[in-house]
Amino acid sequence: MVIYKKWGGMPGLRFFELLVKGFSRGGLVLIILFGMVFLSLDAVGSVGISGKWKWFNGAEVTFYSNGAVDASNGAKGSWQYAGQVYIIKWTNGWTDTVTLSTDGRRLSGKNNMDSPVTAQRMSATVGTSPRGQIDYTRIPGKWKWFNGAEVTFYSNGAVDASNGAKGSWQYTGQVYIIKWTNGWTDTVTLSTDGRRLSGKNNMGSPVTAQRIN
Repeated sequence: MVIYKKWGGMPGLRFFELLVKGFSRGGLVLIILFGMVFLSLDAVGSVGISGKWKWFNGAEVTFYSNGAVDASNGAKGSWQYAGQVYIIKWTNGWTDTVTLSTDGRRLSGKNNMDSPVTAQRMSATVGTSPRGQIDYTRIPGKWKWFNGAEVTFYSNGAVDASNGAKGSWQYTGQVYIIKWTNGWTDTVTLSTDGRRLSGKNNMGSPVTAQRIN
């Protein structure tokens, strides 16, 4: 019994062509779906910790892009990115130190009593806390650096410059430490009006900047 027909002088070629076309269409759909999922995960990861989280104790915890954090059980605090971990300092005395999973959907770590802390992302909404700006997070934004470059500080602790330099920043409680991937480290303080940065680099040379926005 013949289950194919001749096409163009070659047996089974038409059947093979239809099979390939069907596979290609299915493959294209899979590629599109995979791309949508990948872009969705990437978008979630790009906002860092900001958004709503389901905390291990059942509370809904909201991290704001200006460094504020509050929970549905009434707890409030602040957060900062310390280069590899996120440090959450609650006004009730607890301090959580956590890391963000590569897909941006899970937090895991410990508190200051060495008890485990975990959370699952609920949404990636980014906003500013109605409680107002917190001093140590006022550095995010664009700055005109002393060398002429435009430097952008992001709320997730990343920093990059118009001259191609990249790095990370953290707040230690008194100063901002900017560690560049090219080996330079700038230690600066923020003026009371939030418009100027001043300090020194790891070679003792002065570092200054003016806020652009």
